[in-house]
Amino acid sequence: MRTSHRRALWCALLLSSAVACSSEKESASEGGAGGRPAGAAQAGAAGAGPAGAHQGGAAGNGNERGGSVGTSGAEAGGGGSGDTAGTGSGGSNLLGPTVNEFIGLDAFIDDPLDRIIAIGNVREYHPWQWNEGDGDRSTPSYPNEPIALSPTSNGIPYDDYYQKFHDAGLINLPCIQGSVPWLNWNNPPVATGADVTLPASWVGHSKFFFQFAARYGKVKVATSEIALAASNTVTSGLGLVPYYEDGNELDENWDTPDGDHLLSPAGLAAMASADYDGDQGRLGPGFGIKTADPSAKLVLAGLAGSGKSTDLIGNVISYLDGMRAWASDHRGGSFPVDVLNVHDYCFGPDAFGDPDPRPALSPEACGLGAQLKRLAAYRDQFLPGKEIWLTEFGYDTAEHSRLRAPAIGSASAEVVQGQWLLRSFLALFEAGIDRAFLYVSRDNCTGDVNKCPLLHQQFSTAGILTEKGSEEPKVAWYFLATFRARLASFSYAGTVEPNDSRVSVARFYDGAANKGAYVVWSPTSDGSTVPGFTLALGAGAKPTSVITLDEASVTGNAAEPVSEAGGVMLDVNETPLIVLVDGRP
Repeated sequence: MRTSHRRALWCALLLSSAVACSSEKESASEGGAGGRPAGAAQAGAAGAGPAGAHQGGAAGNGNERGGSVGTSGAEAGGGGSGDTAGTGSGGSNLLGPTVNEFIGLDAFIDDPLDRIIAIGNVREYHPWQWNEGDGDRSTPSYPNEPIALSPTSNGIPYDDYYQKFHDAGLINLPCIQGSVPWLNWNNPPVATGADVTLPASWVGHSKFFFQFAARYGKVKVATSEIALAASNTVTSGLGLVPYYEDGNELDENWDTPDGDHLLSPAGLAAMASADYDGDQGRLGPGFGIKTADPSAKLVLAGLAGSGKSTDLIGNVISYLDGMRAWASDHRGGSFPVDVLNVHDYCFGPDAFGDPDPRPALSPEACGLGAQLKRLAAYRDQFLPGKEIWLTEFGYDTAEHSRLRAPAIGSASAEVVQGQWLLRSFLALFEAGIDRAFLYVSRDNCTGDVNKCPLLHQQFSTAGILTEKGSEEPKVAWYFLATFRARLASFSYAGTVEPNDSRVSVARFYDGAANKGAYVVWSPTSDGSTVPGFTLALGAGAKPTSVITLDEASVTGNAAEPVSEAGGVMLDVNETPLIVLVDGRP
């Protein structure tokens, strides 16, 4: 059941003209090459993995889910990428990432760009096979494989695609996943019988990443080092792609007979070492992204948090410990990624396969922020200077999915999806991580169960747009587009402890313009309202407008603020409000 769900998503979500859903490709790609290759992944078997068990209990606080690391700026993960700080709620003057830097979504090459760019950065699901044969078994194997970057083996003009994101001031993270025909679509993508813990076993993968970074990185590479298919113009140093992800959920255990990881921590560390810098140059010239462009950054293949425990972040930490041990033995401790990358979903408490599961949990109820704070604390102690990204989280809108945002009171499921996605981003800002990407751009199928027989399965309706071919905005798209349109240049500036425990407040600040914003909401999920709440303003902050999110507007509805004793009077509900101010909030 889980396998068929992954296949359906792989075939339906990715570019239909580029992917023929043959049984051969399905069996090869179902564990790591699909648009949502994990499909039922984080669903898992009941009790076997991250499978909602770590989030499946009654709504609890951070301590009930493993504890919050702390709330001050330093405690919440001030390390980050070195130029931003996780400010938390400690009142520090340090600023976190801007909204433009932080917010993104998982998307596909054929999504409508105007609607995707309106949300922000993109993590692009990019099957490796598109660049090396696209299913043609006659494709020569390493070292003679024809690498086609733009156009790809199936004709996609990636130079133009990446240029559009660069021109918009956004990043596009290619998530290079799956395998290639000359490896018989093995997953993990390594030759049959090879020792996965040896970087030399990953030479074909590493060579591809070198060529990719040579073309899209910042450094001009000697023409003699470029090895591309005849269909490609030889060029390098285009400066369009700063980050590269080398796989997706290779720590999964739902397709393995013994419950072990698809790829061991040592195996992923060896692959990353090859992809990062050609195993510190030991593979020779032409291997690894940093050999092509020293400024290029490798994003760890997103970790699903699979493991023997029901504690997802605990499983992630255990897996990273294994990778660090390999790096200590083989690289003198140098950890071969720049960005730690995880996935986390707030599943409801019922197991995958339950015919009538309870809905998902809100980000506050499942402790999403507390979980990422734990990882930030681990990073600060053991891997300082590494960024942390959450590249998958999200909610369905269809009834009977255990990942669904339910209708609450007068708010439809689409409205609640929008509330919970925006509140997830706000929790992740506070957690002190560097970027977050929601899953996903579009629904697998939009309609009733007669049209969409897999409607009840998780991830099928997690899109913020409707299905491929229509791609109409759902309410969440409008909420997020408004948030970015209003606050793109504003940096996260921490939280405020209001005088009413029923209200949460986050602050944002644009230092260049000397303008600020408060984002105010009720963190409940029962239709609660807090009428007549007075938001206290910082010294020197002057309110200019109150923005209410609208189900059909990309800028929201602006109203004059109602001043009240040095603050602003608001009617607060579970949809965040934006209060714009002159000066620092």
